[in-house]
Amino acid sequence: MTASYGVNGFTADHRAAFAQHGTERVYIAYDRDEAGDKAAAKLAEELIEMGIECFRVQFPKGMDANEYALKVTPAARSLGVLLNKATWLGKGPTCGSAGARDRATASGSKSSS
Repeated sequence: MTASYGVNGFTADHRAAFAQHGTERVYIAYDRDEAGDKAAAKLAEELIEMGIECFRVQFPKGMDANEYALKVTPAARSLGVLLNKATWLGKGPTCGSAGARDRATASGSKSSS
């Protein structure tokens, strides 16, 4: 897990680390506002070009991860629900929802994030 330090904070170091470690999937959890939505789409486009699957975590409008975790309890379960419902940002179909893909990973297919 890593953080991009805001919507303009995804750096060359992040790109290099993802390439070095063979990252295959990323969950983008920017704030759910206009700036966050725009930045998520731009970042997803770049990561998809690198061969990385991208999913967008859909917090309620106007919320970020911290606010959501503080307001919706239990936080771990609530955040898990959002990860399982994350929106596919790639082109074309995916192998199901993000949650279904994670269950497939747990049963033996390769993935890293």
